[in-house]
Amino acid sequence: MFCQGCGTEFAPGATFCSQCGRPKPGSAQEATPQQMPATQYQVTQAPQTSGLAVGALVAAIFLPILGLILGYVARNDIRSSNPPKGGDGVATAAIVIGWIFTILGFFSFIFVIFFWAEFMPLFLDSYYEY
Repeated sequence: MFCQGCGTEFAPGATFCSQCGRPKPGSAQEATPQQMPATQYQVTQAPQTSGLAVGALVAAIFLPILGLILGYVARNDIRSSNPPKGGDGVATAAIVIGWIFTILGFFSFIFVIFFWAEFMPLFLDSYYEY
């Protein structure tokens, strides 16, 4: 017997064509097509990102100490909320950036103080010489 779709001869005992996959005419698979079980999906909504965490991230860039405080408050709020809020990573990023900028600011301040103390007398002396 030959396949009606592609013309290939069916192998002995085969119920489907080896080339195109069509069922053999008169076979049980042709009479009762197989039904795939219906898959049910549960749609869940992603948790909303905490606005306090986003504010902490922005503040950490411009006002690092305020960003640190808001970051710790936001992370505590996110972890204790029910239902859970999103943004734990954002709050953690605000804390890390806040610490980095605070440390950089501190060392920059120390550098400026030492620079001022070391080199400003040289500039002032040369400026006020008559």
